[in-house]
Amino acid sequence: MTSGLARAPLAAAALALALSLAGCGDGEPATPTAQDSPTPSVSETAAPTEAPPSSSGIGGGPAATDTATATPTPSDAPAPSETSVPTPSPSQSPSESAPVNGPPRTYVEALASFDEAAGSQEFSRFASPTGNLYCVLDSPYLPPSCELGTGAIPDPASCPADGPSQNVGRIEFTDAGPQPVCNSDTIREPGPPTLGYGGVATWPGTSVTCLMEKYGVTCIDPQTGQGYVLAKGRYQIF
Repeated sequence: MTSGLARAPLAAAALALALSLAGCGDGEPATPTAQDSPTPSVSETAAPTEAPPSSSGIGGGPAATDTATATPTPSDAPAPSETSVPTPSPSQSPSESAPVNGPPRTYVEALASFDEAAGSQEFSRFASPTGNLYCVLDSPYLPPSCELGTGAIPDPASCPADGPSQNVGRIEFTDAGPQPVCNSDTIREPGPPTLGYGGVATWPGTSVTCLMEKYGVTCIDPQTGQGYVLAKGRYQIF
């Protein structure tokens, strides 16, 4: 009986100890020991320090040293001017189709051109400096005529479609005055003398006289007051 009563206080003490240990699990967590504290990882990278922007505007590089840039001094060279047309050298052959002062349009203008001519020479036949124009002032077979080598003028009004040519390549002084000829032949003969630009050709056997210019040839007959201009690509009768 006595042993049973002695075990009762021991059981009560054991129960109290158990209750005390259970209460520790539901309250504040136990203070962690030094071993439980997390240790910082050595692999963590410190936040990079922001670098000052470089002169190129790209961050992260070394700061560029400010360098004073010299302002370019304007050149003393003159501003480019308009390109002028070069003057042909003496070795270049001038084109007879390029007017200089313009061909005459009337007999009166033609007379004025002859008055300004450099001088006259007696030629029964002659050629222009380029050789494209060939003229005959005296021939037993031809009236006074001038002919183009190249640059004959298309003229449906003067050259019928069924004719030998549809282009005017020669002009002849007939009894009716200057007449365009739609020729397929030629009056040329080799070795003619050259009538220079500004020169006048005459011949005692005819009243027709011709003036050679860069635009072409002008021929007139003072007895009839008629004449014509013949050039590469154009002709005019007045």
